Order: sequence, then C-alpha cells, then structure tokens
Amino acid sequence: MNAFDAVPPQYPYLRIGHLGEVFQRDRARILNGVGTQVTLESADIEQEIKHGLDLVVIGPRLLESAYAPEQRDKALDTLIACEGSGIPTLLLAEKEEDLESRVAGVVSHVVTLDASVHRSAISQIGLERALLIKSTIDPHRVLLEGTGEAAALTPEAIARRRMEIDERSPKAQADAIAEWLGFTVEPLPSVTAIVVSRKAENLDVTLANLRRQQYSNVEVLLTIDPMYAQVARGAIAEWDIPARLEVSQRGGTLADRLNLGIFRAHGDLVTVFEENALYGSHHVSDLVQAVQYSGADLVGKASWHVYDEAKDRMVARAPVTQRSFGELPALGTMMMRRETARRFGFTRRASGTNWPLVERVSDEASGVYSIHAYDTVLPKKGQTLAELADRVPGSGAFPFSTT
Repeated sequence: MNAFDAVPPQYPYLRIGHLGEVFQRDRARILNGVGTQVTLESADIEQEIKHGLDLVVIGPRLLESAYAPEQRDKALDTLIACEGSGIPTLLLAEKEEDLESRVAGVVSHVVTLDASVHRSAISQIGLERALLIKSTIDPHRVLLEGTGEAAALTPEAIARRRMEIDERSPKAQADAIAEWLGFTVEPLPSVTAIVVSRKAENLDVTLANLRRQQYSNVEVLLTIDPMYAQVARGAIAEWDIPARLEVSQRGGTLADRLNLGIFRAHGDLVTVFEENALYGSHHVSDLVQAVQYSGADLVGKASWHVYDEAKDRMVARAPVTQRSFGELPALGTMMMRRETARRFGFTRRASGTNWPLVERVSDEASGVYSIHAYDTVLPKKGQTLAELADRVPGSGAFPFSTT
C-alpha cells in the first residue's frame, strides 16, 4: 500500500490551488491528501475562481532562480486575482530569504515548518499572518511500523505512534490551518459506545471505564433486556456522564441487543464495551486511529491482558496476534464504521457472537485488524473483576488507576 492510500480524505469539500509546488518526497509540501488539489500554473484562474477556490498554496519552487520570469509574473497575476476575490494565499517559506521575495509581498499569509523563519515572519508581517506548522507523516505507515517487533509493543512505542499521528497526520495539519484561517474545523469522528450488559451488573465498572477515556467525542448507549431495564435505568440515572438506554424485545439474544445498539447509534463509529472488562484511557483513541488508518473495516483486539495465577502477573494472551490482520478480536474490543456495522450486523443464533461477523467482513469487505494488547484486561474463566482490582493498576498492561 502506498503512502496515504489508507488515509480517508480530509476536508473533501475544500478546493486548494497550488502554485510552484514540487510533488517530490525531498521537498516540503503542505495539505497533502486534503481536499481537491488544483494546479494553477496552466489553469484559467477566472474559471477556477468561479468554481470556487478556498485557498492557494505557493510552494518554494516559485521562489527559485530557475523558475522562468514570465511564469513568475503570471503567477503573481494569479495571486493578485485571488487576493482581489478574497481568497487566502499562503506562501510556504523554507528559509528567511523567502520572506524578501516579490511573492512574499503579494501573499496574504506565510506558513513555515521552520521555527526561525516563523519568528522572522512574525516580526515582518505580524503574528496573525504567520503560522508555524508541523510536516505531515503517512499515518498508515506510522500505525503499522515495526509490525512483528517486540520493541514496537511497549507502552512507550504505542504512545509515541499515537502522538505522532495525532500531531502530524494530514488532518492535524489541515485542522491547524483551517482554524488559523477561520474555516470550520472538522471534528473528530463521533463514537457510539454500545455497552454490553446482560443483567445490569458491573455498571459501576462500566462508568469508570467510560470516564477514563481520553477520546472526547463518545456517546454512550446501553442496551438491555426488559427484565433488567428498571435496574439499568436507575443505575445510569446516577451517572455523571450522559447515557441513553434502549430496551430490547423480551427474549432477544445478545446479538439482538447489539444490533439494536447499531440501529440506534448516532456516532460515525460504533464500538462495544463489555461490562466484564477493564479499559485504559486510550482504548477508544487507539481503536479510532486503527479504523482510520489500518485499511481494515473492522478493528479490535485478538490479544489482551489476563492475570496469570502461576506467574502472579499480567500477561498478554496470544501475544503474536497483536498488530496483525485476519485474527479474531474479542467482542468487547470491536470497532467499525456505523455503515459497516449496519451492513453486516451480528448473527442472532450463531455459536459465537464475534466470529461470524469477522468471517463475513473478511470475505466481503476489507478485513480485520488487531491492534496491541495494551490498555485492556479481560478476566479469564473463573476470575472476577474484583479479584483483579488490586493487580491491574500500575502493571505494564494497564498503568492507570481503575477508579
């Protein structure tokens, strides 16, 4: 898979004109993979303005001595026409000398990847017209880098990849520029957390799991059998985070309640929260990144942490299934786009709830990706969450308080 192939389009409605851009890996480029790219060198600028240009980016090639004078003059005329139409024009400055060019005197804004150039730009044109941005990375490559290597499975390596994608993805750069220019900043995908509660037990643990999440755009949907609806309704009424309750038909299966949650979900993405599990603070964040950048239609965890009585410590179950494609994730770790979930759904009467869905997604869509085991603890058969409460905090599996 090539760079950016797995990256969903960002700000698809924006039309971004480019002048003097060099589409080579060894040169800086901004707003890669964002909106519709329009090359303006040979374009009819009046027609492009008529069709709508949201901004124009001037690359460093336009400032080079090798750029033909007549081309530069035409480019300056294009910039003046854009300015006259109120279209923001952004010069990507690589060095301080770029700020002394004729082009710099025409553009409305300057962006740079260099802190010293940014300081010089501020002194010349003011803080409101100069922006320091970060270069973009390929989120797909970063998400999958080090696959199969033990060093890539440490909490530190996972946190580094998460932060790099958060701060240097095409969306992160586009967000910074959009906010600076006063455009509407696209929010993070919304997530509906469908809580799997069979008898309205352990809802206090579920609340703690949900409170702990660092991801900011989560709605909670609890589906429950009518027999336990009153207890569940009373429990979530005491919660300090909003939650919706959906009561299934009497006698329905677990799959029925999951499908009900999918039908009632408002989020762009849906994920399953198991009441008999412990989730760390980045559980949702890491699943969202995997949905966005792995290329798979269903993501989850085929490996998670369990307590090993013989070793008296937390260990990863089936560790070789981490960061791999095609493995069977636990139900309480699954995440999909809402349209994918509605397309496939959960099979009502299968011998298992998770594997039929995984099988169909693998056969008919873009497959399944299992992320790292970190941040999730599931009790083994015969264990309870209460028994694990004193063993989980501070462990390599789950270095957070459980409260």
